[in-house]
Amino acid sequence: MTNPQFLAIADALGWTLVHSLWQIALVALLLKGALMLSSNQSARLRYGLSLAAMLVLALGSVLTFCWSYHPIVTATATGEIVDLGTRTMPLLEITNTKFEATLWEVWLARLEQSLPYLAMAWLIGIVLTSFSMAQGYVQLHHLQSRYAQPVSAAWQSRLEDLQLRLGIERKVNLLTSSLLSEPITFRHFKPVILLPASLLTGLTSEQIEILLLHELAHIRRYDYLVNWAQSGLEVLFFYHPAFWWISRQVRAEREHCCDDLVMQVIQQPMLYAQTLTQLQLNFHSLKTNLAMSATKNQGVFTTRIHRLFGKYSTPNRPRRGAILALLLVVS
Repeated sequence: MTNPQFLAIADALGWTLVHSLWQIALVALLLKGALMLSSNQSARLRYGLSLAAMLVLALGSVLTFCWSYHPIVTATATGEIVDLGTRTMPLLEITNTKFEATLWEVWLARLEQSLPYLAMAWLIGIVLTSFSMAQGYVQLHHLQSRYAQPVSAAWQSRLEDLQLRLGIERKVNLLTSSLLSEPITFRHFKPVILLPASLLTGLTSEQIEILLLHELAHIRRYDYLVNWAQSGLEVLFFYHPAFWWISRQVRAEREHCCDDLVMQVIQQPMLYAQTLTQLQLNFHSLKTNLAMSATKNQGVFTTRIHRLFGKYSTPNRPRRGAILALLLVVS
């Protein structure tokens, strides 16, 4: 016999998934308009807006689940339905109620019957997505433990100098691997920067320092912790394309924030652009979202280059007014 409490939880979870379909689409629409209106604003503001959208969806789903969950009710000998002493309703009144089912009510009844199956499908999807995420973590650990070598003392010393320029006091391990073609950064308490062995001979010392500054910027901003939370939400909302779009905006603005931080240190946009371009031409990404890299999102590469020289994509005034009006109406 099916546990009634399990069915109550499955129904609430199913309704949460159903409501999340329009909630995520709505938040994505609002974020799209907000990003268009703030196209010439700081990357930190746009990053904050994108993170806020993800936080709103997470909190909204929790509230929706609490609103949809109804404790199991039991019938007493006096003919009353008791909900753990909170509310009573005569059983006879419910059984004698007559109504004509409309098309909407029929559809709603069928949807309610399918809610436990919807929740089960969601849980299966979470297991599969989590397996892919765990595989990426194992891949990183395997790469560090078996296919990475420490850099020379000279490069480790230069890394420490760069840390001082960014105000990073934690110990950062710098390793190289022949299996990579781009720098990546992972771990929080004992951060690790992995450099492709080919970059040490294929780029100039100044270019390598720029890439190290970018990876150190991720460490200074605690991006690895945020990225873990973001990856967890990607597992929970794996089924919605609009959420993946929001997640891509977060990653793109995160890179912009690190670019801005690097530019505050070196103030050489041409050299930075040349470095990113050369790295982009040799791009072969380690396929995991658990690491930070300078060229993680190829789709925003052109935008990043333009931003280095202060060029932003700004909507014209009529278009800006239309966007603002749409946001107000939707809100």
